[in-house]
Amino acid sequence: RSAGRLSAGLVGLQVALSVLLVIGAGLMTRSFVALSAVDPGFRPDGAVAVRLTPPNGRYEGESVTFFYDEVRRAAESSPEIESAGAILFLPMTPGGAWSSYHPPGAATAEGNLPTTAFRIVTPGYLETMEVDRVAGRYLDEGDGSDSEAVINRTLARHAFTSPDPVGRVLVLGRAGTDTVRVVGVVDDVRQSDLRTDVFPELYRPLAQQPMNRLYMVARASNDPGRALVALHDAV
Repeated sequence: RSAGRLSAGLVGLQVALSVLLVIGAGLMTRSFVALSAVDPGFRPDGAVAVRLTPPNGRYEGESVTFFYDEVRRAAESSPEIESAGAILFLPMTPGGAWSSYHPPGAATAEGNLPTTAFRIVTPGYLETMEVDRVAGRYLDEGDGSDSEAVINRTLARHAFTSPDPVGRVLVLGRAGTDTVRVVGVVDDVRQSDLRTDVFPELYRPLAQQPMNRLYMVARASNDPGRALVALHDAV
């Protein structure tokens, strides 16, 4: 009798566990299907990337900007690569930088200011990732150490009441010395993961804030594998 009761108990436990596994698998499948339908704001297929770490002693300040500009030009000269650009934090990788912001002339001594993420990029990055342009223009080679920046839809909606923020100015931080002038608006990109809501974001040229370790991204003309080899050759 005890053996029979134990056997029946084990069968019941197995059935219960099986039901839990089926429910879990169903929920996981439903979540996967839902995430697959989320637009990340960029096109990953056909893009390849490498992370570059030039030596700090040799590449600092303007030489960092020069290095990434030369790698980008060398990559784009290959028939295997359509376009190339670099960014400090690649989408779906951990990391990011944040700053408070406010319109010029706004009081900043008291109270909490809204915050925005910012991404350090080179010309060509947004086009290479096929982030759609909404207004104005992308960053180009003429955008150096001045105050040009591109913002996403969410920051445009939060920071400005005007439907066209191109040409407007934002002040970053409380000191009031770091300003950016909006030259373009792009679509929102899900930077952290597909489940996290989009947050305000701006893109600054590398020349404004030289950083050493960036991801270089290239859009393949045809074969991503051959594009990756061409990108390594460019470096």
